[in-house]
Amino acid sequence: MQFSYFSTSKHYSPGPAELVYGTKSTSVKGLITIFDSGSSYTYFNLQAYQAFISSIRKDLNGKPLKAVDDETLPVCWKGKKPFKSLQDVKKYFSPVILNFNGEKAKLVIPPEAYMIIT
Repeated sequence: MQFSYFSTSKHYSPGPAELVYGTKSTSVKGLITIFDSGSSYTYFNLQAYQAFISSIRKDLNGKPLKAVDDETLPVCWKGKKPFKSLQDVKKYFSPVILNFNGEKAKLVIPPEAYMIIT
């Protein structure tokens, strides 16, 4: 895989990606990605974020979790019992995958890397 270097912004990009939730495409393709090793957070553009949240909601349909309001988080789910560990989270949430170059390279982001237990 070849990385691009943007000299004006001093960032590295592996090129456009397809956004996948679990095993299903979110239909977001050509997502421009930039990796910044100095950043603690990952951000999606609005289209990718909405597709990601929509995919989670579809995947949770019929499962014993419900969306709830939270003062600090824009999207929050609650189970019948509080989540006690990451294993509880992994029962319900799937990895987010960025497929690069027609799936020749993947970045897999497990639920514990994008979920917060409160």
